[in-house]
Parts: sequence; C-alpha cells; structure tokens
Amino acid sequence: MPSAWSRFSCQACSHACATTDMLPLISDALGLTERENEVICGILRGLSTKELAQSLFISPYTIQDHLKSIFVKTGVNSRRELIWQLHSKYSLSP
Repeated sequence: MPSAWSRFSCQACSHACATTDMLPLISDALGLTERENEVICGILRGLSTKELAQSLFISPYTIQDHLKSIFVKTGVNSRRELIWQLHSKYSLSP
C-alpha cells in the first residue's frame, strides 16, 4: 500500500505539501497515518489547531489527539520541535 506522503495533496493546505522522495520512507518508518500526515502538512504550513480542524472538518480536540500521537511516534514534545526535526533531520521543507 503506498504511503499517504507519496501521493499527498493535503486537504488542509489544498496543494501538494512536500515533494521529497524521502517522505514515504519517513512516514512508513514512523508509522504515521494518512490523517497524521495531513496534520503535519498543516503544521508545516503554519496553520493553527483551529484552522487545521476547520480545513479537515474535525474537532480541534481531535487535532490535539493527532498531535499527541505524532509527538509520541516522532519522539518530540512540541510543534516547534517537530518542525525542527523534519527540517534538520530529514531536510524537508514545506
């Protein structure tokens, strides 16, 4: 099954998110879900929790739950740390 990153056009961003060939590998290695990928795309674009929730048609509390799951899977404790890790460790840019 192809990763969500490999064909990713984020609903939250309404455009292609990141286009790096590494994204499918990173997503699979971390065990991220398609929805978690959508949340990450929104974070990389600077969307707030409220904006993400509205664009994905889910509750802000659900966004927070996705963020907690992403933080556990990636070993970070904040959005800022997540962005830093994606940019520095994996050389990703939005």
